Amino acid sequence: MVYNKPTVLMIVGVIFSFGVGVNPPLFGVILSKLLSYLSAPWEYLAIMDPTWTGTGEDFLKQQVGLFAGLIAAIGVCAGLSAYIQKISFGILGGNVTYEIRK
Repeated sequence: MVYNKPTVLMIVGVIFSFGVGVNPPLFGVILSKLLSYLSAPWEYLAIMDPTWTGTGEDFLKQQVGLFAGLIAAIGVCAGLSAYIQKISFGILGGNVTYEIRK
């Protein structure tokens, strides 16, 4: 810990590591919900949501658009989290190597 300077990068790296680790289970939950809508018969789609007044096809289009957007948002968050995590730990690793060899 003595060689890890600046210490704020450790905190940033750990926080974004959590962000990287949360993405696969969250993606799995959203994908399973999407697949349940895609595998349902047309007749059941309209009754899956009691407040829906349109047809089953319209309901499916709305749900697919929603879940596709959520999956895209998770992908962007995963990419940014991984990038910031690698930068933080990379800078820390370089600083540790420099301090040890100095």
